[in-house]
Amino acid sequence: ADIGFFLAFKLLSELSVDSRTKNKILEIFVKDIVSVGLAQMQDIYLGYLSNQPQELEVQRVHRYKTARYTFSLPFEIGARLAQLDDRAIEKLSELGEYLGIIFQMKDDEMCIFGSEQDIRKPSGTDVKENKKTLFSIHLFQDSNEQEREFLKSVFGSQTLTKEQLHEIGTMIESKGIRARVQKEVDAYAKKARDIIDTVGLAELDKETFRGILDYNCGRRT
Repeated sequence: ADIGFFLAFKLLSELSVDSRTKNKILEIFVKDIVSVGLAQMQDIYLGYLSNQPQELEVQRVHRYKTARYTFSLPFEIGARLAQLDDRAIEKLSELGEYLGIIFQMKDDEMCIFGSEQDIRKPSGTDVKENKKTLFSIHLFQDSNEQEREFLKSVFGSQTLTKEQLHEIGTMIESKGIRARVQKEVDAYAKKARDIIDTVGLAELDKETFRGILDYNCGRRT
């Protein structure tokens, strides 16, 4: 991964564009990659905490650990290479954040409810690592004392069983947490769709972005 970062930096430094554009692209590249590292550190740190963080803190990790480098950074680089105006660049960067947050929220959902064949990794990894997600925050908040004792015994446990993971999923469903998180996904999707509809791009390009949005909202793998 470290080698990949340096190779990416080398490719960007060789872009055949004016020096002002190249310098700006390198600037945002470095800024976002640094943010990824900091957000990853924060994600690991939160995993060691016994208490649940604020929802905004988790969303901040989603934004800088996933959304910025996965979507916003390539969108913004592409927009600058295409010489789009500042408003379009800003809107595409914002769009990337919404897409990335949706991606991460669905990823968190699949880690609990998805099959190992679909997600291509062991189910319940986030629970074993005590990852702080919107699901875990709401679950701890909405549980009674006896339920919290069970949750404390399984979150962060490397011996998590399929039965325990199933029980966690059942609790999430019965308390309406899955539906509540889906409402947040829908809210971000609406903001993303509004940007796609209004940003100054060709209709074919807008359809591409709509396809990415639809994939993120409905992804199962």
